[in-house]
Amino acid sequence: MTTTIAARTARRSSRLSRGVTMVEMGIVLAIVAVLSCVAVASTRGMKDRQLQQGVAAELAGDIQWLRMEVNSRAQPLRLTLDRNGRGSCYMIHSGPADACRCEADGPALCSGEAHLLKAVYLPAQLGVSVAKIGTGRSTEVRPGRLTFSPTLTVEVARQGGPAIRHVVAITGRLRSCAEGGAVQGLPAC
Repeated sequence: MTTTIAARTARRSSRLSRGVTMVEMGIVLAIVAVLSCVAVASTRGMKDRQLQQGVAAELAGDIQWLRMEVNSRAQPLRLTLDRNGRGSCYMIHSGPADACRCEADGPALCSGEAHLLKAVYLPAQLGVSVAKIGTGRSTEVRPGRLTFSPTLTVEVARQGGPAIRHVVAITGRLRSCAEGGAVQGLPAC
């Protein structure tokens, strides 16, 4: 009887030492694949959110810079938003509203007496865009009282996510908010 127990134990241990079966390996690989997909999607979403928040922060800073430039130059300047088939942009420039445009390959160009001070171009493949909400595509800031006319609401949108809005009052006061309060640190619009 002792021999029989020893033989059984030897057979079991030889079965256990063979390794993993194809089914077990397939299950492990399926679990790893699912976890990898979740991690990649999460990382992509975080990258898109950070890009959107970076563009929104740069735009807010440029709106304040525009006010300082108008004051130091003592001449009216404009913030103009434009969109073409390959992306969107905003430009800070002198001259009339329709004097500056985003070109299809990215750079902004101004015609006539207009002078371009700054342009930020966002290619469509980035998934982030800027657009003026309301009528027109430009606002002018005048020296003296530094008033914005017309008032300005700019939306920094990203594909598949809530937009960040900058609302500029006629006095130049900037208020930022997020659709549904979905961006940490910003109130709901």
